[in-house]
Amino acid sequence: MYKVFINDKTVVFLLNTEDNLQLYSELELINLDDYSPEMLYSLTASEHVRGFRIVVNKNLDQAFEQWCKSFEWVDAAGGVVLNGQGDFLGIKRLGKWDLPKGKAEKGEGIETTALREVEEECGINGLTIVSFLTRTFHVYPLRNHFALKCSHWYLMNWDGSGELKPQLEEGIESVRWFAPHERADFLNNTYASIAEVLKTKF
Repeated sequence: MYKVFINDKTVVFLLNTEDNLQLYSELELINLDDYSPEMLYSLTASEHVRGFRIVVNKNLDQAFEQWCKSFEWVDAAGGVVLNGQGDFLGIKRLGKWDLPKGKAEKGEGIETTALREVEEECGINGLTIVSFLTRTFHVYPLRNHFALKCSHWYLMNWDGSGELKPQLEEGIESVRWFAPHERADFLNNTYASIAEVLKTKF
């Protein structure tokens, strides 16, 4: 299964099996050949649309990879950062809570991107990658076409080095720690793709 977020709505690619047909039944079933990236972006902008299901009869990976060629591919990486108390680090940007992440630089390894972006956006260092968490896919307009951002997410530990400092030039308004019992507060004001990351076990 592949899950792509467009306008904070979900577009799910599923293999055509009996079990999969029961998944995401609340999403409208569509034929991918009938919908261009422009159409999907326009349709998901409607508040009345919850998302779409795309069912593939065979070669799900191949079908998804072919669809991705319709976009400019962008690699990004970030992290769920934990401190010694089990709190996780959140940033506020454009009025919503987010997790620190950013685009990979040319020739940069994806784990290096994740560490660098968290350090830059939050003003801290002393980070260690514990494990890979998940990937998320996000479509957005870029100049006169559309980009598909693949964000690689890692679980990180922080050793307490550096003070929290938002990267203002990147539009980050604030940085703060969220205790485990505050996770619902974060989820109530974040993006669907970010909520997906926090649903993973860590």
